[in-house]
Amino acid sequence: MNRPQRQPAGGIHVRGRADPSTQVSIQRLQLYDVRELWYAILPRGWVSLALVSPQPTPRTLGLARSLAAFGAQTLGRPVELIDATELDLARVGMITQRLAPPGLGQQQFVVGLDAPIVNPLAMGVMGACDSALLVLQRGHTTIPNARRTVEIIGRERLLGAVIAPE
Repeated sequence: MNRPQRQPAGGIHVRGRADPSTQVSIQRLQLYDVRELWYAILPRGWVSLALVSPQPTPRTLGLARSLAAFGAQTLGRPVELIDATELDLARVGMITQRLAPPGLGQQQFVVGLDAPIVNPLAMGVMGACDSALLVLQRGHTTIPNARRTVEIIGRERLLGAVIAPE
């Protein structure tokens, strides 16, 4: 069953990796809720998804928590939430070991990550993730910081962007 894509005004459209026909358009969470967000990113074949914001915000971890919970409910198996905020060197090492490529398991991880512009240690965890979702805040995120964060993440990992609820 093909569902028509909603394109509300004011949303952000970020081209996904590799195949332009698989573009992910992610709008404000009030219009494009966690369930729709999950189903938009699931076919992209990710194992570890980092949610990254250009500035520190608790909304990143909150969205990561919601995605992991809904994913586990939908898939019928755990989707592990990793809190990678307030990082120090010891936590970076523990998290990157946890995210190391799994054997034959089907474990998926959703990582709520510190803003790499503010905490460069976040780049170590980001390097262990195969995909990322940019979490923006209306009225707080500047275009230069969003662009810099995309450069840090790497366009090849970026699935899209979402404007966090206010």
